[in-house]
Amino acid sequence: MERVQYQQEEMIPELKDLIQKGLFSAKETKQILKKRTVYETALVGKATKKSDFLRYAAYEMGLEQLRRKRVERMKLPTHPATISDFAMVKRLFNIYERALKRFKSDIGLWTQYINTAKREGARNLVGRVLARALQLHANIPLFYILAASEELNNLSPSVARSLLQRGIRLNPDSIELWREHVRLELGFIESLRRRWDVLGVNMTSNDEDQAMATPTDSDVPSSADARKQVLNGAIVQSVIENACAAIPKAELFVALRDTINEHPSPAPLRTILLEHLHSLVPQFLPRDPRGIKLLATRHLTSTLEGEALVDAIQQANEQLSEQCGQNLESEEVLQVYADFVEEWVRKDTTDSALKDYLTACLASLTKRAGKSPSLSSSHLRCLSLHLPSPSNLEHTRTLIKKYTRRNPASSPVWLAALELEKLLGTSTETIASTWASARASASNEGRSEVWLWGLDLYPADDDSAFSERQKLHQALLRESMLDPILSPVHAQLLLSYASLIYARSTPSTQRKNFVHEVSTTYHSSSAVWSRVFALESAIDESCERILQQIYERWRESDVEHAALAWGAWLLGHGRGKEAGDVIMGARGMLPEQERAALEKRWSEVLDGEGEEVDDGIVGEEGSVELDVDMS
Repeated sequence: MERVQYQQEEMIPELKDLIQKGLFSAKETKQILKKRTVYETALVGKATKKSDFLRYAAYEMGLEQLRRKRVERMKLPTHPATISDFAMVKRLFNIYERALKRFKSDIGLWTQYINTAKREGARNLVGRVLARALQLHANIPLFYILAASEELNNLSPSVARSLLQRGIRLNPDSIELWREHVRLELGFIESLRRRWDVLGVNMTSNDEDQAMATPTDSDVPSSADARKQVLNGAIVQSVIENACAAIPKAELFVALRDTINEHPSPAPLRTILLEHLHSLVPQFLPRDPRGIKLLATRHLTSTLEGEALVDAIQQANEQLSEQCGQNLESEEVLQVYADFVEEWVRKDTTDSALKDYLTACLASLTKRAGKSPSLSSSHLRCLSLHLPSPSNLEHTRTLIKKYTRRNPASSPVWLAALELEKLLGTSTETIASTWASARASASNEGRSEVWLWGLDLYPADDDSAFSERQKLHQALLRESMLDPILSPVHAQLLLSYASLIYARSTPSTQRKNFVHEVSTTYHSSSAVWSRVFALESAIDESCERILQQIYERWRESDVEHAALAWGAWLLGHGRGKEAGDVIMGARGMLPEQERAALEKRWSEVLDGEGEEVDDGIVGEEGSVELDVDMS
């Protein structure tokens, strides 16, 4: 406790100064001292958590904001400065320093400290903290980016460049660092262009005349050709090439493309750089489907409209469909084209004739590709977005049967087919039959969505429909129990069933029957019981007997989480002793490692329950809210 006492003594001059200035009353400063003592006591314990430091820091930040508001209201002079003008900020920084000594590996804590120092205008401190962060965490790209940004703000682009290059050497696979490097070089070009304009440097003057005009300007290259190359992005192009060689991935190309487009560069420079970037795609992404799309859609920019946009879409469509024709066996390439078409058909701004054109091209390629689930499902979704004319309804229904017959295991095809059937006004009996076929056949990713799809046919707020949905849930649950492979589907159906029951004001008797039904009839899991417990406890008049029944069923599969949930509920209802008994009982049922995890999480629950809810900044007695005028 000596540390706490020392901190208390350090506060006395500051608190006296606050009273002398009339910023806080004696009663308020006593509350500040009391509150700080509580926080300081928490920081000297062996079990100190990061949250203890953050709560203390948040308190000091709020207190400093209140002090500044009162200084402004009372129109007190800011010079000469006294101890209370900087003591709170100094203590805030000290809290972060103490936190980092204990949690050196916490990246979020370092970032918070840096941002706080920036906000307070402590430029030198920001530099020192960033230097320490880089020394301890050389593999974290974020710190290099923050440090480079700080150097740019200090008008030191060469230092910023060195920092980014150092970060890239240590983290060559960081897309963020390469992107920031490109952004820095783009900014550097713009600064050179403006500076040379001011100095009267141009690209066509005789080199001797130019040298006479600016003999001491070290930033000006010795020849007009060199200056022209710099302004045309030679440096940026070199960085782009190095980045692509280090990370030959589509994500990098997209990131660099977006960076070049977003930067306020002259249009000619932007065009040169984008062309250079796209020229590297065949070299570094020769067979990557995303590279194929990147190259085909390179002329589709956000500024295009009207005929220019239509021409660019048509050109991209032709290039992509040509690539698909050469790679009919590659589902990944076909998926890229399907996504492209669907993206533009979905846009409200796309012309109706253009939608017809894209859909027709997709249909033609689907016919050539044969059994392609990507193209088939996408074609059906495009037809749903842009419904065919009544004269083509029979052809569309034939197409649905054809695609589902070709791809019986594809959940996306079945889902697209079902949605289109519904939009076409197909009879309920036919849709139910199609849905049953989909459940029986679908066997890949998205199978759970197929099984849940038909539940939406019945409105949830209709009493008669509620009964139908309940019966349908029960039938599907029994059906999904017949095959062990459908266990994930069964779990999803149970979660949906629980949501159905609790979505309305269901009497406690029916909820109790539901819990009994789930525990005795179906294959329940920990996730299901967790959801049911949360739904039951969220009811204003939740039934304790039902919650206890859920807890007893839940702990059969997951003792730790069941005990924590039930214990937290009991604690929240003023029954701490019973909650403790539940945790102790669960503790005895767990192995040592899981026991430690339970104790840690229960400790967090207790901390959260016991934490004060401070409407004010300085405590319960005479609490002061930030937005209250105390003058």
